[in-house]
Amino acid sequence: MKRLLVIAAAMMLLSGCYVNKYIPEGQHRLKKTRQTVVMSDGSEVSSEVNEALKNSLQYYSQRSNSKFLGISWLPVSMWTYGTAHPSDNSFFGNYWRRMGQAPVVYDAQKAENTVKQLEGLLEMKGCFGSKVTFDTVEIKPKKISIAYHITATPRYRIHDVDYQIGNDTVRRLVNKWSASSLVRAGDYYDQEKLRDERSRLVSLLREEGYYYATVDNVSFLVDTAFFDNTMSITVNVDCRNLRQYHINDIYIYPNSTAGLRKGETLLDTLPVNYAGVSAPFEYKFVYQKDNPGPLGFKAVSRAMMLFPGSTYRPRYVSDTYNSLLNLRNFKYINIEFSESPYSTDSVPLLDAHVRLINATQQKLSLSLEVTNASPIGAQDSGNFLSNGNLGIETSLEYQHKNIFGGAELLKIRGSLLLESPKLALKGLGESFHDMFSAFEATVDASLDMPDFLLPFKPDFRWHRTRPHTLVSLGGSYQYRHWYERILANTSFGYTWNHRFRNRHSAQHQLLPFELTFVNILNIDDDFAARLQSISDLRMKYQYSSHFIMNARYDFSYSTQEYGTRQDFSHFSLSLESAGNLLSAVSHLIDGHADSNAVRQLAGVPFSQYVRLNTEFTHYFYHTGTLVVRALLGMGIPYGNSVSMPYEKSFFGGGPTTMRAWQLRHLGPGSFQPSDDMFERVGDLQLVLNVEERFPIGGIFEGALFADAGNVWLFNPSDQYPGGEFKPESLLKEIAVGAGLGLRVNVTIATLRLDVAIPLYDPGYESTLRWRIPHLDLDQLVFNFGINYPF
Repeated sequence: MKRLLVIAAAMMLLSGCYVNKYIPEGQHRLKKTRQTVVMSDGSEVSSEVNEALKNSLQYYSQRSNSKFLGISWLPVSMWTYGTAHPSDNSFFGNYWRRMGQAPVVYDAQKAENTVKQLEGLLEMKGCFGSKVTFDTVEIKPKKISIAYHITATPRYRIHDVDYQIGNDTVRRLVNKWSASSLVRAGDYYDQEKLRDERSRLVSLLREEGYYYATVDNVSFLVDTAFFDNTMSITVNVDCRNLRQYHINDIYIYPNSTAGLRKGETLLDTLPVNYAGVSAPFEYKFVYQKDNPGPLGFKAVSRAMMLFPGSTYRPRYVSDTYNSLLNLRNFKYINIEFSESPYSTDSVPLLDAHVRLINATQQKLSLSLEVTNASPIGAQDSGNFLSNGNLGIETSLEYQHKNIFGGAELLKIRGSLLLESPKLALKGLGESFHDMFSAFEATVDASLDMPDFLLPFKPDFRWHRTRPHTLVSLGGSYQYRHWYERILANTSFGYTWNHRFRNRHSAQHQLLPFELTFVNILNIDDDFAARLQSISDLRMKYQYSSHFIMNARYDFSYSTQEYGTRQDFSHFSLSLESAGNLLSAVSHLIDGHADSNAVRQLAGVPFSQYVRLNTEFTHYFYHTGTLVVRALLGMGIPYGNSVSMPYEKSFFGGGPTTMRAWQLRHLGPGSFQPSDDMFERVGDLQLVLNVEERFPIGGIFEGALFADAGNVWLFNPSDQYPGGEFKPESLLKEIAVGAGLGLRVNVTIATLRLDVAIPLYDPGYESTLRWRIPHLDLDQLVFNFGINYPF
């Protein structure tokens, strides 16, 4: 390892010298820049001046090469650039130069520009008359440093703010908004705040119907003829062209007619009356003759947030965009306004033109996850390529976004999950079942209708909540070495949105009815004998047929602003309760109970539990993206259940959580399995993921990640010794894995390859849990998938 570090350091040093060799004679590479600040009156530099210069580096026209981790003697990007000869135009030559950064050659004119820009920054922040100079020092051959010397004057404060407004209505509005003004008496002068205040006033005026309001309507007069570095600011609002507009007619072009006018093609205009919440509205649909488009006029009218007769407000325009997008049937939406022919000076009117281009209504999508691992442990033997398991999960989904002509979304999804010993791939298995240690096949169908069905009346609060009704039906077949499981489920429920004052939105989902039936069959004789021999009721219940009848509420909230690279967070919560209604019915009819006091309906026991699952994710944007995610899940059985049903339990490992372990191969707690007869499950899940995503070049993106977490049981189990959650043992039982990944951003998806290795595994004896001294190739876990893990 030390030898590799020495070789890498030598290569970097040589590449740095190589770069210097190609700097033109008589010129210098800019090694570093610095700045010093003094006050013009000789006083100590104030915090206000430092605040004014806080972002001064962005005003530098020229800065030295970027450093690795901020270390001045590690300009890795420049060294990377220097690995390729300037005349090397091969693929690899261009690649290394694109990956790296050319050496910054000192330019005196850019230094002069920096002086002017720094003086402009100080002027903009109220340090009027400040001066900036610079000097250079040649510190080594072909290397130079620049020092900028700033002589700052004290910042001006705002003494008072006055408004000059010639329209009484506008004056009352501005006075109402003054409490949130960005320009206030006592604040320091800042041109950026004046600019933002102008934009704020114009935005508020437009929200009140002043359609033609622009930044030219707002100006500032600054009077510095005050004592003690203070000034007066007068805000002038020019009202000569300001009139409040209302919406007259709304024309909707529903069928790819953007840009078409009557006479250019055969168009029909159809007035459609829509019974709104407070009053009926008329929309005028302009469409190609004999081809009105696949989506019904009622569905489009219901999604409109612009209403004839209402005051023009940009937020209604934005809400209409989002509402129409929510129908999932349009790839292009454009809303324009024009002066109505009926508009007058006393009654200003606008006509709205909503142009829509239909999206493809049917779609097929494929997802794939592949994991490749060998059993981990000092006692293991074998080869990485032949020992252990190969796991594959794939799904194919069909969507129809307008199955009945009212923006109803039909989804049909089929999936396969295969886990096979690698030796089986050599043909050692004698039958289909011998080829797999696990096999699952699932088919699900769901229908999403953009309205509340019974017991609500049609269009119930549609404009505010955008309600949807969900109906689903599905089933699956699961095979394990010791048994087979058949599962059937159906559900009915609602989703709706909620918009907050900060313009962020949340989505709610309520499933008052969800029914699952699980049938265990073809149990292996050895497995059945093993179940009979143990007294652990949890294990017996886990591998028995049962009903699950539950209600579930899901909530999700995101601060993401689409189309931007601003940091954002996402939070989701799911709360589920099962078995209470069945328990009441069973007690009412005095239903049968077995020897363990477990009640049954039609000879099948039912589950009773509460389950909570939360997820928090935050995205930090910089040159790359840092993503942090935390998962917490817990399920508490009670009443008729001695444990959580297998389908509602939590599993450790997997390509989207703990990537250094295969799914169901981690935990619970510090459990050390002697065989794979019983699957590992938990009642409690804790996971923390940290992933740094960084650009490599072109379509390629890299990732460094670390995962920490595990699953536990709430109650002790004879079959899972060490699996019970104990607060005092929590830190000792948190598994830790790390790895690196490659992402390939192709047109339709992001391909993902992650390579991970366990660093700390609580499934070993305490002296062997830190796996670093025992790492070898056989412990690598490969995960291949489509799209990001989170």
